[in-house]
Amino acid sequence: MNQLPDILSLLYRNQIDALSVDLKDACKMQYFVMYIIFNDGRKFVVSNIYHMLFSYYAEALYKEDYHCADGLMLPGNYYICDEVNCSSQRFKETLESRFGVYRTYYIERVCGECKFVFGAVTDVKPNDPLLHYRDSIKPFEHFAYQFVLGMKKLIVRHNPQYSSAMVFNDDQYLQSVIYNKPLSAREKECLYWAARGKSVEETSLILNISIETVKSHRKNTIKKLHVTNVTQAVFQAAKRGLFLNVSDSQPFSMADHVETVRNNIELINQSH
Repeated sequence: MNQLPDILSLLYRNQIDALSVDLKDACKMQYFVMYIIFNDGRKFVVSNIYHMLFSYYAEALYKEDYHCADGLMLPGNYYICDEVNCSSQRFKETLESRFGVYRTYYIERVCGECKFVFGAVTDVKPNDPLLHYRDSIKPFEHFAYQFVLGMKKLIVRHNPQYSSAMVFNDDQYLQSVIYNKPLSAREKECLYWAARGKSVEETSLILNISIETVKSHRKNTIKKLHVTNVTQAVFQAAKRGLFLNVSDSQPFSMADHVETVRNNIELINQSH
């Protein structure tokens, strides 16, 4: 099993290279690593750091690699490698001196079925790793999304029990996961009342907030869910179960979710 990531990276090298062709120019980094850690404990790991893969497993260097350990991530679901205990000192020095590999930062993105962990890796040590993170995080998120999108058939092929997972079947959902923009509690409430058929004015009275605030929250949900209108936002939120924990005197049950999804599919179809 320890050889699996090595085999996958080499087996699919051509596809990995094709999907990461813009990595250096867009993200200012030479290498990356992607871990997908499924809820049942299975892992899917690929990387384009091909020149160190054999040693990583043959010399058991993976035992000194803690980059996916719990508790490392900061608010925003990232960490700077030099600021946390994410590997042994020997492993870090081996990467840098033998292979010219500098792990700069990692990001974590979580959904219902799995956790994605992407590592940003350079061939030259950045003078300011935090600045590198700030300058590259947006294009790196875009790269991560496009990479998962391009690899999802292979991911599912090796993990068929997740073939029906929403994250591998709904590109908009995958976008919202990778771009790390969860809805706030108030945004969910505003969208919830839209699902209940309430107008902006009615929602402002129910939640005791201004009409402009309701409009702003609705606009934010449209952006975060990568849709074009409130109807589609309600559809996506209901499909993902985002209303289940919204506090209300009239609980939004699973039957309500099913009905909302059905109604919004009809509305979306009618608009086309």
